[in-house]
Amino acid sequence: MGTVLVAGGGIAAMRAAVELLGQQFKVYLLDKGDSISGDPEQLDRLFPAGEYAACQLQPLLFELTTNPNATVLTSAKLLSVDGRAGNLKVKVSVHQAGETESPRDTELAVGAVIVEIGPEGGSDEM
Repeated sequence: MGTVLVAGGGIAAMRAAVELLGQQFKVYLLDKGDSISGDPEQLDRLFPAGEYAACQLQPLLFELTTNPNATVLTSAKLLSVDGRAGNLKVKVSVHQAGETESPRDTELAVGAVIVEIGPEGGSDEM
């Protein structure tokens, strides 16, 4: 089973993570916010079918929080990516909710990294 890190917690990243889970990948979903789903209050309907965003989010959230091959890392920051495609070492900083101590750095071994770019475009912080 391969492992993929998906950086971003919006609907596009969540959909990518769920699709990867369906193909038997182990997935780390990393987001800098304290919860995943992006800014759903800013979304009404989704292109191209015109579906309500909330209707799309619920099954994605369910799959990501119940599938044993999914690990959701919130309040997290991508620090570095080293290696080659198929054999990457990714360093992330994770601050657990409710903890008063400083964030902990963790190294993950993954085969690929997918980065979600939000509607405002890229930023220098992920």
